[in-house]
Amino acid sequence: MRKQNRRLFIVRLKFQKQSALKFVSRTIPLQAEGMIPRRLGRNLGIGLAPGFIPVIKTGVICLFFALILSCGYGFAPKGDYVDKRIQNIYVEAFDNKTSQAGIENYVRTAFINQILQNSRFKTVASVEAADAIIKGSVINISTSPLSYRANTLVAEERATVIVAINFREKESGKTIWSSKNLSSYVDYTMANNINMFPAARKNALIKLSNDMAEKAFNMMMAGF
Repeated sequence: MRKQNRRLFIVRLKFQKQSALKFVSRTIPLQAEGMIPRRLGRNLGIGLAPGFIPVIKTGVICLFFALILSCGYGFAPKGDYVDKRIQNIYVEAFDNKTSQAGIENYVRTAFINQILQNSRFKTVASVEAADAIIKGSVINISTSPLSYRANTLVAEERATVIVAINFREKESGKTIWSSKNLSSYVDYTMANNINMFPAARKNALIKLSNDMAEKAFNMMMAGF
């Protein structure tokens, strides 16, 4: 069997300091037509035909992206971005610039719950006891139908909320983090009874408030 001038590129991932990834590539001549290198074959205990090489390459690529996703984005910010002196946070009453009564309370409660779940900070009951203050305003809320039932009643809806958030130091007034138009949405199913629509929307808005508070709080803690 004639030897072909083919090369198999093998990519290794090496973890360097500070969790950086370096790509180190080298070339290994194939020993014969349709076979992987002898040394590599002995290590694996198998010999692969040419048709299997793309499968190996695909597997390496998938593994690479899995490592990137797990190493780069699988984290929950713990507040290292925020000055260590800031321990106690007060969440002020949110303004409500919409016609949806109570939405400001859902959002404020959701932020308080986020602080309670974070060991880095404590929530306090007054501005006087706080090191930093979270202040916000619900700017807009809208609902739109996604699907209808045969009787023309709405079957699914989407609610979208836009809020403005400011996280600042109490003494200096310095803004630690802010967003003027943080938006989020939730899709939900409506009951087949128009009298149950308000309850369905309320539950959806509470969930939306919790999701938005978690998103905003993580951004605050990471400084994004």
